[in-house]
Amino acid sequence: MKRFVAILCTCLILLITMESGWSVSAQISEESFRFVMSTEEAYENDEVRISILANDVQMKENIAGFRLAIQFDSTKLTFKRADTSSQIQNGTFRYHVEGDDMTGIYVCNGISAPKLTGECITVVFQVNDGSVLGETSLSAQIDQMVDWNAEQMPSVSSVTSVVTLLPQFTQEAILTTLIPDHGELDPAFDPYIQEYTLNVNPEVTQVLFELKAADGGTARVNRKNLGARGSMTQFVVTVTSEDKKSKSQYVINVNRGKVIETNGTSSGKSSTSRNSGNSGSTRKSGEVSQIDGVLDTGAETIFYGDRNLYVIGSQMSAYVTYIILGGTIGILLICMVVIAVIARKKRK
Repeated sequence: MKRFVAILCTCLILLITMESGWSVSAQISEESFRFVMSTEEAYENDEVRISILANDVQMKENIAGFRLAIQFDSTKLTFKRADTSSQIQNGTFRYHVEGDDMTGIYVCNGISAPKLTGECITVVFQVNDGSVLGETSLSAQIDQMVDWNAEQMPSVSSVTSVVTLLPQFTQEAILTTLIPDHGELDPAFDPYIQEYTLNVNPEVTQVLFELKAADGGTARVNRKNLGARGSMTQFVVTVTSEDKKSKSQYVINVNRGKVIETNGTSSGKSSTSRNSGNSGSTRKSGEVSQIDGVLDTGAETIFYGDRNLYVIGSQMSAYVTYIILGGTIGILLICMVVIAVIARKKRK
């Protein structure tokens, strides 16, 4: 019994030790920084902020330097500035922006590495006027951290956040008529519904809308041309109140049909031979010609990568008949020769 109790106690001690070890490991592996987004939704010209907060709870060494990298969509957001708190000494954080990337470097002043805590840096973006509405993402990361002795610190902090860019709406600027010259809106137009889908045929290259605004307001659309076949183009109708103080927006996502290819032809296009240099020419039945060194027999050609498979239509059955007939005659001739030889030997 005593031995059993001793073993049980030993197991409990080991279990407690392992749990405390796991707890310490989990605390040490916590990220040194965390990121806070100011909003998940924004409108045109709104500011979107990313705040960088230092997590000093488990820091054994003060951070002497790090790199901050942020990726964003410059067609939807514009970098405005990076604000630093008082704990980031003047001149110790520098940054540059190129395309869709903002990169900042923090290095302490060389006299001391202050203990960073709470909000350290706030990076400010602004939603572009006339940008494509919908979701856009921002990715931020802090890495290359070093302590006062210039030793690399293993922690890396990162986040990817999504911000939805919404159309503006106010009761003072209402659209009363929205009629496309192609297709039908889905859902049907309602002055209080701001987003629609419109499907058009591949041949359509432009979409025009009949627009009317309420109470003397004005309405305009941002474009008329569509993108390539199979693509989506976003149209934004902006309604401005009569006093120019209020604005609403309506979004129409226009899907242009995609060309469906069948047997080497495309809908809406004439069929052409891959080896033919005269796409508009016609040919009589049974006519044979030679183009670019290739014998043109009037056969339909099906392309499989770099290989061509020629289907010769009604001639195929004739070839099969000739092969069978020739083979049968050949076999009969061989049999006749063998029989003649055997008969001759028997006579001898």
